[in-house]
Order: sequence, then structure tokens, then C-alpha cells
Amino acid sequence: MAIHDMKLTITTDGAGAATVTGEDSVVGFLYLVVWVDGTLADGVDAVLSQSSMPEGVDETILTLTNANEDKSFYALTSETEAVWVTKNFTYPLLRGVPKLVVSSGGATVAGACHLYWFD
Repeated sequence: MAIHDMKLTITTDGAGAATVTGEDSVVGFLYLVVWVDGTLADGVDAVLSQSSMPEGVDETILTLTNANEDKSFYALTSETEAVWVTKNFTYPLLRGVPKLVVSSGGATVAGACHLYWFD
């Protein structure tokens, strides 16, 4: 088993919004998401999703509302923001291109999201 990672770095526009997609499709089981607030304004909203292959449907992985600090989200925890947690404590399947969308981030500031998965 190997652990893989991908960093999605964003820089907002003058309206405080940004969208970035991963360079490659990801296939594996999600282990950890690390949100890096960087210089984003307090109260930033972010949605991490994947465009599933082969369907091309966006599936939400993580939704952050009014985020103010760096935070780690493990797949097998009960964090309320982690929409992938189930009663069966299974690792969610990643099978597509990751995408990070930020709003209310403040003008021309930066942040990031790191994904860690295994196969």
C-alpha cells in the first residue's frame, strides 16, 4: 500500500473567489484532507469535490463554512464538516479529478488543500 498526495493551491481574485482543479485524476481511498487557511480572510467558504470518472458528476468531499484556521480532517473521524463519514467507517473512494472552490476568501489572497489517499 502506498500513500499519495496532491496539493491544490488557490489564489483568489478581487472578489474573493477562486477555483482550481487537480492536474491528474485520482484513484484510491481517501485518508486525510488538510486545509491550509494561508492568507485567506476569516470566514472563508470552501468546497472540495471530485469530478467522478467516467460519469463526470461532481461529488462533494468536504464543505467548509466560515473557516478561520488550518485544520486536518481524517476520513475515519466524526468531524461534522466531513461529509464522507458513514456508520460503517469505510474510507471514501476517490475516482476523479479533485476540485477546490473558494468564496468569501478576501481579495487576492492564497490558501491550499492537501489530499492524502492510499491504493
